[in-house]
Amino acid sequence: MYKSKAPDAKHPFGAHWLDSCYQETLLPGSHWDKIKEALNNGLAQKVEKQLEHPERKQMIFELLGQDFGKRYFPDHNPDPGLLEPPAMSKTEKDKLMLEAQSWLQNQMYKIANEAGCHRVLPGEEPSDTIHPDMVEFLEDTHRIFSTGLDRQLFLQEEDLAKNQKETLQNKEATTKPPSRMPSLFKPMTASTETTMSSDKPSTTNIKASIHNLSGEPPTFWGPQSDAIGDSIISILHRDPRRFDEIAKRLHGRQLPGSLRKYMWLDVLFKAERQKMKSVNVEKIVRERFGRAVSRGVGELRIKRATHSPINGLIENAVIETYEVTPSMMPFNYDAHLKEASRSLNVLYVYNRSYEPYLIHWLFPLQLAFRETQIQVSGEHMYELAMYLDLLNTSCFPKWPEVFAIAEKVMTTLAQADEELHDHLKDISQRNVDVSPKDFMVQLIHQEKTKAQAVLSTTPQSSKTKTLSKDLLSDPLIFLRKWVGEGFVGVLDTQAVIYVWDQCFMQGWPSSLLHDVCVTLLLLLRHKFMEASDYHSMKEVFFREPCKLYTADLQRGFIHIQNKGSPEDLPYMNRQRPITPAPTPVPKPKSPAPSTVSTVQLPPVGLKDIELKIVIPAEAVEREQWLSSFDISNVQLHVSVYFGSERLAYKWSQTEPAPLVVSAGTPSSKTHKIDFPDEVFVFDNLDVSQLDVEREMGSYPYAIVRVDYSTPGTSTGSGITRTLGWSKFKLFQHPSQTSRLSMTSQPWVMLDGDYFYTLHSGSVPESIINNLPRTPHSPGLGRYM
Repeated sequence: MYKSKAPDAKHPFGAHWLDSCYQETLLPGSHWDKIKEALNNGLAQKVEKQLEHPERKQMIFELLGQDFGKRYFPDHNPDPGLLEPPAMSKTEKDKLMLEAQSWLQNQMYKIANEAGCHRVLPGEEPSDTIHPDMVEFLEDTHRIFSTGLDRQLFLQEEDLAKNQKETLQNKEATTKPPSRMPSLFKPMTASTETTMSSDKPSTTNIKASIHNLSGEPPTFWGPQSDAIGDSIISILHRDPRRFDEIAKRLHGRQLPGSLRKYMWLDVLFKAERQKMKSVNVEKIVRERFGRAVSRGVGELRIKRATHSPINGLIENAVIETYEVTPSMMPFNYDAHLKEASRSLNVLYVYNRSYEPYLIHWLFPLQLAFRETQIQVSGEHMYELAMYLDLLNTSCFPKWPEVFAIAEKVMTTLAQADEELHDHLKDISQRNVDVSPKDFMVQLIHQEKTKAQAVLSTTPQSSKTKTLSKDLLSDPLIFLRKWVGEGFVGVLDTQAVIYVWDQCFMQGWPSSLLHDVCVTLLLLLRHKFMEASDYHSMKEVFFREPCKLYTADLQRGFIHIQNKGSPEDLPYMNRQRPITPAPTPVPKPKSPAPSTVSTVQLPPVGLKDIELKIVIPAEAVEREQWLSSFDISNVQLHVSVYFGSERLAYKWSQTEPAPLVVSAGTPSSKTHKIDFPDEVFVFDNLDVSQLDVEREMGSYPYAIVRVDYSTPGTSTGSGITRTLGWSKFKLFQHPSQTSRLSMTSQPWVMLDGDYFYTLHSGSVPESIINNLPRTPHSPGLGRYM
């Protein structure tokens, strides 16, 4: 494999395969040449208006380069002396350069929009026009990138296989054969020569070899995903402004290990970057943290920060927590425990803060920022403590917000599933046997007086029982514990990392934590409904979430984030008892549906398409080309998707026929268009390779895009504008009515006449990527 190199002008990403893809898009005769020509022509017209000012003119030409000046302004005579002393001071030159750069950037943005060559970013309003060359350029770039990524992963897999083979051969070569063959009838004893001369590993060595962090990576990422993550990091280094775009595109996905470190760190330092502009924020924060720790060591009169006055308390709490927490149990070994306790000691020395829930918060940080080798001392402990402090101060919700989230979850549950809500309220008062110790942190932060009253009373007094029942039997206290511990106390390791990935990508909003709680409650609905008293309800809250499949949690979370119906969530838990499907009532005069397995879709098609387009008068004033609107220039583009993967697409080949052209209202004009001879048929729709999409509950759907092509002229080519779009399902899944597993049931093709709303403007990226964002675009008018 080719090694990466430092970024430069010809290698902007520093990764060989990315730079190779970049260079391929710039080859002579590529689609980019056509786009560049259009942009350069537009820019030359803008620059021509700035030639009246000699200094500004010279600065612009220096920024654009000699090639641009010679081609578009051959009569220009450069005069560098205008920008040098004594004609201009360095301060004035720097100011003029910043102004010129800003002007050029703004002009390029306007030119790209006017020419239809601007790529719409998530969150931006889509443009109404797009140049055909830009469409071809984006598709060609996607093809080049996909091919390059596949090639890179293939080379990586070859290297991994080669390294594993060499490791195995070296291991076999260094293995010594036994001095004599053991007897089948007489086992070798400690007195034999072979046993006495062998090196028997100690228990400590065995544990160290099992938990050696320098070996295989953890199960939540691997070399292949890390390679993709490294490539995304290279792109972010090139353009950090794309962080939010990448976070939105990865919504609902688990991050690769390398990308996780980058994105988590970016969010942790975000609040500090907003306070300090144009400085190395990470360096300043590290130095500030180090000085505060050194000062704390002196004030507490201790020798080292990793051994604070409450070291014994912290160590005992860490050991107890790791012994009972499902996600932490696989990491319950000395090296990891020492790392946790010493990091918490450093945090205590830094700001004298310690709470039991900090053990839970620290655990995902240990996994995300784990070192390549076991470290029980050194700078890594200080880094983890610093990250934990940043998480506490600028990311994780404060306790009042945690309580508000729990209250809102119960309100949502009462609206979405009143039966489950009432059942939890009812059984929480039966056979109540509470333990204030389990929830003391949550109590102290809400009602300190009542919490202290619980502690001050005798264990068997009636006052204790009354206070405990009132404060601890309500399901709210369990939700507060869930959220307050970041779900680390109840989920398994994979699910913890997944949830925290989503939190960091979205900036730790309260709505996300609320959605995770609702998802868990409804996925475990059948378990809660089986509970009959407080004790059994408590067991479900504490013991059942870690048993969920992470894929089910992921699917349910994406469903609720996309504003899906909460009623569907219980059926996404594949461990729940299967409910027999009700017998559907047949409709009269309904043709028999076509069915097929979930991995092979039957031929499907669209025909007899009619459009109703309403063009407001103000749109005509804004877009002059609408005044000569000709329906013969209207064209349909139909794409079939499964989740975010496009399976096939086709263009209309026949001219539309007018049905009705009416003035409509005084402020609008209505066109009714028919495509009588157009038939879109899609066959061989294979989704067998889309395992992830099927696991996440994706379905086949179509997007119909209505385009309007302006005829070309002698001075230039035509422009294709998108009038509107519509998205609709092609199949109905029986599981949506029978609640059976979606992976084992056939699809039923939708047959008949349907009416759909035609949204104005271009197709938003969120529609294809299934992002939780409502599509809206003012466009040219309203289309139906």
